[in-house]
Amino acid sequence: MTSLARDLPYELDFLHRIGEIRVNGTPVHSTPYLERYALWQRFSQIIFATEIKRFAKTKRFDAYMRGEGGGSIKSFLTELVGLAISKLALLSLLFVRPEIVIFGIDRVSDAQHAADFRLASIYEYCKTHHIRYREILHTVFNRSFLVNMMRRPRLSFYLEAVDTFYTALCALGLRPRRHPLAFGELSGFTEEEARFARHIIRKYLGEEDKMRFRIRVLSAFLACARPKAVWMIDDTRHYQELILAARSRSIPTYAFQHGHFTKYHVGWLRDARTSLESIHPDHLVVANKYWKRELARLGSVFPPDSVIVGGAMLGGQGFASKSPNSVVLTILTPHETDSPKDGVARVMNQLIDAGFVVVFKLRPDYSREQQLAEYPGIRGENIRTVSSLTELDARPNVVIGVYSSLLYDFVEAGIPVGILGDLSDYGSGMVENGLANLIHSDDRLLADIATLAALPSTELEARRQAFVQPTISFRETLDSIRMHP
Repeated sequence: MTSLARDLPYELDFLHRIGEIRVNGTPVHSTPYLERYALWQRFSQIIFATEIKRFAKTKRFDAYMRGEGGGSIKSFLTELVGLAISKLALLSLLFVRPEIVIFGIDRVSDAQHAADFRLASIYEYCKTHHIRYREILHTVFNRSFLVNMMRRPRLSFYLEAVDTFYTALCALGLRPRRHPLAFGELSGFTEEEARFARHIIRKYLGEEDKMRFRIRVLSAFLACARPKAVWMIDDTRHYQELILAARSRSIPTYAFQHGHFTKYHVGWLRDARTSLESIHPDHLVVANKYWKRELARLGSVFPPDSVIVGGAMLGGQGFASKSPNSVVLTILTPHETDSPKDGVARVMNQLIDAGFVVVFKLRPDYSREQQLAEYPGIRGENIRTVSSLTELDARPNVVIGVYSSLLYDFVEAGIPVGILGDLSDYGSGMVENGLANLIHSDDRLLADIATLAALPSTELEARRQAFVQPTISFRETLDSIRMHP
């Protein structure tokens, strides 16, 4: 494991250990939320993916707290703007009632629809079928919020505007105070871990009243909107209160898979230590049968009959039709947000030194320079970068990465895929399920690449069949759930 890599096994174990701490005589993992739901599971994804990730970089509580930030006049004014826009969005329901409410993230990475590119198919479907919709968005009240608001030519209701209103009520003494917490013994924790654990427990166990308030406000919004359904990205950090609000109004909720699932996607997985329920949408639409099986294997919070095999929300990548170069091996690797960047940079430099053509697939939502700068020591001048796979003259001979969901598209296209498993076990599921080869980043790298490139077509076809998309298209699935919500 390289020095800059996330120690995911440690982070997952730390999350598990915090959940075992007793507070007011009850293990945190079994603390109830709204009497029947597991409060810890409600927040597990955001704690694991944001809080523990940040703490684990240094394992020092003071360093973690420096990243907590604080309020400023500028951020306060931005919050007031978000609150005002949200009120206007609520008032607009008096004049136009939507058929669908869309829940997503406040991004404008899809210029055509001024929305998150991951939901482009849903916005295009609504546009094509002249479906009226309103958006509820998770945001952060900063400069990006203001920029996105100006680029999005429609009113949206912001989830965090409810929190702003709640904070104002607290300041006026109109909300109940948080209950004191009595901690049990924190054995097995370092001093720094214990300080962090107490802080996180206080922070999130104290959120229940705010979440109840969210549900009431969102329920009022839905009562005014009266949509036939709520369609949402499967963001398990933020969608729970909207789900419960919709349930209180007998409005069905559909979440749509936007990435892959692993043992580190804790928000999608049930906690076997508690009998309390997990909050999940009425239905989860996944790309194919492989993902439905994988959710069952991992132990997800979704009952099997709630998972719909409905085609990929994000269309498959466009690939060059020309066969791979038979003279010089072309190796493609995608940018990955949580990959160990120093280890990946070292691998790419080794491949360049060995005479391979290295292609780096960029993300579409920020610049080439920013992305390459994340990889220390990478020789960017020797790497070809593409934003879209349609820019390639020919198919790559092999594709290697750590965990990206894009790797599955290459499996479906019949291209050999390798996982850099000694850098991180984030993508180990692909190897365990027989879709990819394990690639070592040490002196075995070149031999592993040669083995991967030599895979026979019969093996590649077998892998493709194990991960083939269903015959139904995503558009047909939307037709079906729109007709029978």
